[in-house]
Amino acid sequence: MDKTIFDYLTGWIALHIEWRQMLFDGANAPKRTDGQMLNGIRNRMMFLLAEMKTDGYSLDDLIREAPGYGFDLDEEMKQLPPEMSVRYMKEGEDAIRERAEEALKIYTASMDYRYIVENMQALDKEENAHILSRLESDIGFVAALGRMISKNRLPEMRKYSDVPYYLEQIHRAREFLEMWIDHLCPFT
Repeated sequence: MDKTIFDYLTGWIALHIEWRQMLFDGANAPKRTDGQMLNGIRNRMMFLLAEMKTDGYSLDDLIREAPGYGFDLDEEMKQLPPEMSVRYMKEGEDAIRERAEEALKIYTASMDYRYIVENMQALDKEENAHILSRLESDIGFVAALGRMISKNRLPEMRKYSDVPYYLEQIHRAREFLEMWIDHLCPFT
């Protein structure tokens, strides 16, 4: 079933809105830069234009018909957005790196994190392998953040810099470890 000009028009506008929102707010994608995500939306726009051509419509048709459907397209919506550098990040590389380095300092200096690391070292690795594995999983993002900083992986640096979220994760891991220690030594 062929789409109508209205279908293409609303799809075009929706993609432009998504593109602009990502340009201004950033993507917050864990393994992609903002530029990669913006280019992905741009590729979907190009696909939409190709699909329109197959149905006998063009971008000029959208621009001409938009007012009849109550849409006022601005100049940006009358064209395909520019291709972005795949390294583009809304916040800028320096700001992301600084926030990631600060987050790493906060995580490693937290009392909960230090408690976990100290007590993990005291647990027998064979007897408590499942507990150690769980704790490593719960706080593994701290080491991952350090690696991402050294590898200059901006999306992951940005992801792991959500300090309130990850401090809460560290705290929950500490509570879990405390319960386990109480289970091992209930009368100490």
